[in-house]
Amino acid sequence: MLVSVKGGPRALSLSSTHDDGNTIALSVWHKFTPPSAAVAREEYAGPLSTPDVRLDYKRESGDTDMEHRALLRACMTFPLVDLQMLSVRAEASRWSALDLYMTFAACPVITHVLVFGGVGERLLSALEQYAGTGGAYSPTLFPELASLTLVGIDFVRMDGAASRILLTALRRRQTSCGCVKTLNRIELRKCVVKKEMVALLIEFSVVVVWDKVTGP
Repeated sequence: MLVSVKGGPRALSLSSTHDDGNTIALSVWHKFTPPSAAVAREEYAGPLSTPDVRLDYKRESGDTDMEHRALLRACMTFPLVDLQMLSVRAEASRWSALDLYMTFAACPVITHVLVFGGVGERLLSALEQYAGTGGAYSPTLFPELASLTLVGIDFVRMDGAASRILLTALRRRQTSCGCVKTLNRIELRKCVVKKEMVALLIEFSVVVVWDKVTGP
């Protein structure tokens, strides 16, 4: 059953960190005001106000399948077509790139995305696979994306696999007729990354924010 929110929420946060008694939390805001250009180089943490609605789900310790199901089910609680901001932090959940695409492809006006760790890597894969290019057409994921904040991703391990995926996704978006070509900002926070990759990101974003955690 959908929770009644006139016009749908504008910001959504899904969190399942395990330091609070195994609580899976979904928070929504009826209004979302994008950060101004003046703070574009500052750390982005999502909406600072108290959410208008918060739903908590308790899970048994170690039950990652339940976490996965609960997060997907939580996303169906609200109409998401008007969503502008998305934050996902799911440490153990087995979200796939397809899960993310199927859940959020119907959110065409999302401009701000904040993702953490493993689910962030899967989101990069979804951005790469669903960039509105290629033979079999699928709607572009986040066609209006303006701000991408990535937290806790290792861009160096596995011979830089995540780095290649991100750069490929951004290149494909630049050749797609269905999405914004250049982002306003990309933020790498607590990410292991090589300086050379950060330099390449300048081609795809007006501002690149980096806390200078470097890899070998």
